[in-house]
Amino acid sequence: MRRVNDPVKYETHELAVASALVEAIRAELEAAGLTGRTLRRRTESIAFSVAGIYDGSAHVSVGDDHAVPIVGFAVGRMRDRLLLPEEGGSSVHGFVPGAVRSEFRRER
Repeated sequence: MRRVNDPVKYETHELAVASALVEAIRAELEAAGLTGRTLRRRTESIAFSVAGIYDGSAHVSVGDDHAVPIVGFAVGRMRDRLLLPEEGGSSVHGFVPGAVRSEFRRER
C-alpha cells in the first residue's frame, strides 16, 4: 500500500466520518425517544466525544506508551493507497459541529 498525502481530500474524508457518526448517533437517540434540542445537544456531545477518542484528540491511556490513533483512509478502487494526514493527527472532532448543523438543518 502506497502512502498518499492530499490535505483537501483528507479533510473531505474526515467530514464524511463526522457526518456518518452524527447521523448514526442521532438515529439511535431518536429511537430511544429523544427529540428537539435535547436530541441535538446529546447527538453533538456524544459525536464529539467519540470522534475525539477516534482521532486521538482525547487522552487514551495505553500504559506508559504515549501512542495516539491516527486515522487513515484506504483509497482507490483497489484500496491500494493509504491517505494519511501530512503531519500530526486527524481532527474528525473538529468537523462534528458543522456535521450536526448540517444534519439538523435537514428537518427545517
